[in-house]
Amino acid sequence: MVDIIDKHRKNCLWRGKEFRSKDYNLAAWDLVRRPKNKGGLGVINVSIQNDALLLKQLDKFYRKENIHCVNLIWQKYYSDVVPHLAKEKCSFWWKDILRLNVQFRGVAFCSPSKGDTISFWEDLINGKIHSNLFPNLLVYAKDPNVSLWKLRQSANLIDCFRIPMSRQAYNELLELEQVLASMPYTASEEKDSWSFIWGQQRYSSSKYYRYQFRSIQPHKALIWIWKTKCVPKIKFFTWLLLNDRLNTKNMLRRRNKFLEEGYNCVLCQEGVEETSEHLFFI
Repeated sequence: MVDIIDKHRKNCLWRGKEFRSKDYNLAAWDLVRRPKNKGGLGVINVSIQNDALLLKQLDKFYRKENIHCVNLIWQKYYSDVVPHLAKEKCSFWWKDILRLNVQFRGVAFCSPSKGDTISFWEDLINGKIHSNLFPNLLVYAKDPNVSLWKLRQSANLIDCFRIPMSRQAYNELLELEQVLASMPYTASEEKDSWSFIWGQQRYSSSKYYRYQFRSIQPHKALIWIWKTKCVPKIKFFTWLLLNDRLNTKNMLRRRNKFLEEGYNCVLCQEGVEETSEHLFFI
């Protein structure tokens, strides 16, 4: 469905009414879909935007908000397991949303209270991943997907592991006992607290969308053109120019278009190839 939507959006941008035209697109679609402050045209990336909106449902779910569907799913399917490590259950709609847990946990981190929404071994807890801290002990774990809550509920910690175990694993078990003892533990029914890497405790779809382009560092000129008072078509032309996307002879040569008259500039007699830089800046 996203591909169909993007196909029509491309036709609208590059061809207008001539949607049957076979001409190529002047700029890559990934470049077009970048935000304007990241050097793009600001066309919404439908796939990222769809994920950003669906993650609102996961945010409500992991926070255990007092909503009927959230309470129902927790009570019926995830009363004693970590949701993103358990077998997929419930409707196909919910399964699709739960598969986004990787993206959600990539931008969110948990401050555990009860600890039933996170895996003890694989999730980030107080800035640490215990499978990396205790790799020898993990080999002997009876349940590698155990939640922090279930591990704390064990009357005897060693019952959660297979024995006999190696000396290295036993030493790590002693360290683990100290780690669990140092963790703050409040009332067992208090909900886990979730925060996001952009510095807020509430999920924002717009911040998630912008976060996906965080590594892009565009040239300042590509940002300045959108702040000018020029008409939009001049801004668009300037954007194509700065990205070297104009249909110069140099561009046609790079696209393997043969020109009988050659690729040199017709405005001068210097025998220089017609490029954007030559036409506008030299």
